[in-house]
Amino acid sequence: MGAIKVFLKEVLTVSAPTKEILKKKLDYVEMRLIKRFNTKIDGYNSTDGGDGLVNLSEESLAKISKALKGRKFSDETLKRMSDAAKLRVGELNSNFGNHKLSGKNHPLYGKHHSEETKRKISEANLGKPGYQNNCRKVFQYSKDGILIKEWNTIIDIKRELKLNGHTLRKRLQDGLPYRGYLWK
Repeated sequence: MGAIKVFLKEVLTVSAPTKEILKKKLDYVEMRLIKRFNTKIDGYNSTDGGDGLVNLSEESLAKISKALKGRKFSDETLKRMSDAAKLRVGELNSNFGNHKLSGKNHPLYGKHHSEETKRKISEANLGKPGYQNNCRKVFQYSKDGILIKEWNTIIDIKRELKLNGHTLRKRLQDGLPYRGYLWK
């Protein structure tokens, strides 16, 4: 109770429709407060909060792993686990940083915008900072220094010439030739 008086000056109110959701919300608040006030290092918390575990040895992790292998969950438990997972957002979500919806798993995989939709998107983005407006022009020269083409963006070069954008950016910085051309 003393820590609450020290760190929290105002009243904290958390509500939820069920106990499970309330627990998840409180775990989230606890983790944020421990991180904000750094009480794991400069305080008395030994975990990151919630149901976090302290640095376990390889032996302990192996025992836990062995005990959980082959474990089957009831449909009710699976539903509760699913509902709890839906509460985790951002960095607290186990899918954060994973690209499980890329490639064939993405709902728009293999689909393409119609020309009309592309035109509407383009019109909606006119004048906005980004793609064309914040990009510098790139000039393509022969090794002899003769201007071949002026490009609006690196993205245009990547698309038309099928070049690697990362390498092209490096060649723009160091001035070395790439695929038989100089880029400035």
